[in-house]
Amino acid sequence: SLASSSSDYIETSYGTTMAHSLRENILLDGTLRYVDQEFVNLNGDEQRNDDIYRAGLGAQYLIDRGIAVRGSYDYFARDASVVNQDYDAHILGVKLNY
Repeated sequence: SLASSSSDYIETSYGTTMAHSLRENILLDGTLRYVDQEFVNLNGDEQRNDDIYRAGLGAQYLIDRGIAVRGSYDYFARDASVVNQDYDAHILGVKLNY
């Protein structure tokens, strides 16, 4: 996809999500995504380029009709062409839907 915003950048992303029903009430999913962000100044010269990577795994347990518990793990990494802008993040989540 190609997007532009008022902060003057071009973003190109690629990704896939897979889902599998392990049992009737247990759902598993996985996500992989790569994003390339090119930040430019008003003259059109490239100032910064970020590569962002995401990998995620999730599981959902359907307790009853309309009630579910979901657990997830996501890993994010940004490799920036500017000093001190790189990061890694590990995010765990638990959610109750009703």
